[in-house]
Amino acid sequence: MEQEAKYRATQPIRPKQLEAVNIAPFSLSERVTAEIRDSILDTASRQLNQQRYTLRIRRIDQQLWLTLKLPGNVEGAVHQRQEFEHEITPNVRDHPELWPSEIREPLQAVIGDEPLVPMLTVRNRRRLWRIERDGEEIAELALDRGSLISGERSLPFHEIEIELKGVGTAADLAVLASIYTTALPLEPETRSKSQRGMLLLNHAEDQDQLKQAVESTPMESSSNLAEAGRSILAKHVLKLHKAWPIAVIGDDSEGVHQMRVATRRLRTILAILGETLYEPEIVAKLRRGLRQWASMLGAVRDADVFLGKLDEHRATLEKAEQAGYEPLIESISQQRDAARVELLGFLESRKASKFAQRLTDFVLTAGAGVREAETAEGRVERSLVRHWVGSTVWSHYERIRAYDVILNDAPVESLHRLRIEIKHLRYTLELFSDALAEEHESLLEQLVTAQDYLGDLQDAEVALGLVGEALADNPDNSALLAYQAAKQHEHDQLQLNAPKALRPLFDLPFRRRLASILSKL
Repeated sequence: MEQEAKYRATQPIRPKQLEAVNIAPFSLSERVTAEIRDSILDTASRQLNQQRYTLRIRRIDQQLWLTLKLPGNVEGAVHQRQEFEHEITPNVRDHPELWPSEIREPLQAVIGDEPLVPMLTVRNRRRLWRIERDGEEIAELALDRGSLISGERSLPFHEIEIELKGVGTAADLAVLASIYTTALPLEPETRSKSQRGMLLLNHAEDQDQLKQAVESTPMESSSNLAEAGRSILAKHVLKLHKAWPIAVIGDDSEGVHQMRVATRRLRTILAILGETLYEPEIVAKLRRGLRQWASMLGAVRDADVFLGKLDEHRATLEKAEQAGYEPLIESISQQRDAARVELLGFLESRKASKFAQRLTDFVLTAGAGVREAETAEGRVERSLVRHWVGSTVWSHYERIRAYDVILNDAPVESLHRLRIEIKHLRYTLELFSDALAEEHESLLEQLVTAQDYLGDLQDAEVALGLVGEALADNPDNSALLAYQAAKQHEHDQLQLNAPKALRPLFDLPFRRRLASILSKL
């Protein structure tokens, strides 16, 4: 029975760092380095993956090792599963009927006569140490760094594994895990490399079709808007699928960020298409699904951003002052961890997979969701990009102009809503970007500047709420009181200066340039 603890490195770890950790009463042997290449096999219908089996052929130098891992249990970082491993020769590699019976027989019970095909490649530079106590082998420590590869797509990994060997016990594993997680930046890894690789493969399947869809109908003045819009949707669905494995595996917060951006863009583009040529009910259902995604992704992303900014602020302070921020950091970290658990549960759920497939199918199906044309005699339907851009862009600008009557004394809630309207106009211009004159880029810059300004105000508003919660439990914390005062001042100044910062969007020069760009279509 294989029993090991797996941990993901949240920061780069060098071999010497592992060797410098005091693990008494245990000790490390001399380091061994191996270049490993694994081929993960399954049937075309993925019978092994569905039944939680893993079949692997590993090459180390000139040696080949055949391994079958049976379904097991995972508790935190500790993985337990039965495995069978045998060294094989190259002439046996591609002939399952010649494999050892303890691998061949359980394999046939799962897949029958279905042929096996390579699914994934794992490239790994492994540094390996024996862990001993009083001269007896207790475990094996591995520092792994490499890539999971599916076709042209890859996903990096950087982790350590502690596998029981010899006379090692579960208690030994617990002690070793505690030592290393205390000394090094590690987080539990609940998925094997093959499971993460299959996740990459699952989200790669539609990507070739989505790439073709992105190129199928350019957003040009004379293009059909329904299908040009579908091509833009395909671009963001493609980004969603690319970021999904990264978000789930958690090595890089950019995965969550990119998924969130993609869901936001998709919701806005669908709303625009629902105002033009798409059936509103179909669009509404897709947008509701994406709203749930955006909410859960936002809970994780907002916490990540807040903690990042807080770290930057703390870095400017003396160490004694930095310690005062611990209650706030602990509170936000707990919220972030809880939000991430919820997000992972959702992204790995059948509900999420079914919705993602429905969204992908919608984007890849020409004509899907498009309203039926009116059949009145002599009627000509608006169908081209140039038939819709002017009214669509201008209507979004008019929603911004509605705020000019309250701009000088706008409450924070109204400024937050204004930021959303600015973002929608920005996304609308970006949607039609390829059909518009180049001058629209200067307008986009103004919109981004205004959106960022109001974003800073919203961030200050959120920060005040969070620090207020922390102060409720720590009312005499001088560091948090100083931070609250600084954020309040920042918030008040941003709100006070908002009319001056935003006024250019409401003035005649902006309107004239926008009208000039639209008139050239």
